[in-house]
Amino acid sequence: MKYRIFLLLLFCLFLFSCSDNKSKVLKMEDIFKLESAIELKDIDEIPVFTFTEFGFFAMQTHSSRVSKFLNDGTEEKVFGKKGKGPGEFEWGRFLSYSEDIHTLGIYDIPNFRTLYFNDSCEFQKHDSRPISGIPYFKLRKNDIEVFSFSQFPDNNGFWKNNIAVNDSIILSNNEKTDSQIPEKYYQYSYNSGRIIILKPDGTDFALYNYDLENRKLNRIETGSNKHYTVNISSINNVHTIGKYIIIEASNTEDRLEYIFMKQKGKYIGTMEFEEDYKAIYGVYNNHIYVVESDDSEEWIIVHNYILK
Repeated sequence: MKYRIFLLLLFCLFLFSCSDNKSKVLKMEDIFKLESAIELKDIDEIPVFTFTEFGFFAMQTHSSRVSKFLNDGTEEKVFGKKGKGPGEFEWGRFLSYSEDIHTLGIYDIPNFRTLYFNDSCEFQKHDSRPISGIPYFKLRKNDIEVFSFSQFPDNNGFWKNNIAVNDSIILSNNEKTDSQIPEKYYQYSYNSGRIIILKPDGTDFALYNYDLENRKLNRIETGSNKHYTVNISSINNVHTIGKYIIIEASNTEDRLEYIFMKQKGKYIGTMEFEEDYKAIYGVYNNHIYVVESDDSEEWIIVHNYILK
């Protein structure tokens, strides 16, 4: 009799663990509240964004045009010019904003330099940092600089993928590829003093938390496709907001899905937007920004949500 009860308990535990790993469908409204929706005008491409306490900056890479928007939708300033001179950039692919010094940084890839602008969008200075490879992202915020980059391949065709905090490389791995750019590289989210690092690997991934105070890297979770959903084809990006870590993934139908986890790695659920051209583009403190457009990018709307 005791043996049967023991087997029954084991069976119930197995069912519970299976149900816990089963994909749970979430909606934005389950966790967030919509605060505003801002339509961007005179935009001919999906811009690169960086989000701030007062709103956001939107940069069009082809024209080197940057717009400063306030939270109420006001386009306060437009600036930027293509070139190599002071305040000019040829391909400003990455940008970020530092609140402690009220400065916007734009990384100009061809010239391997960062240009700095003040709150009035006036050019201040630029600095150069030679990197032997392709930088994927560079962020300066609250005196913390985080960036990931890949060094050019060696004679054996191996790229070295790195992620660094304040010039110190904290993660590095090799990948052999015939392509000019490696497919697997670190992604990260830095929000409210927390750095979460994502290492994608096909349909699997690893998550790390970097402890800034103790300069220590902690592994949070090793995720797998089978744990969360049945149709993920690749892992793309990561966001962190409040107690949540959000993993962006593509499914086999080329649609984006978002895997929600708690900070210690427990799976909560998976969300997919009903609209085809809608995606999470960034976070700031307790705000999360969703960008929506049509297939021709003739109109673009930035939805500003806040944690409930």
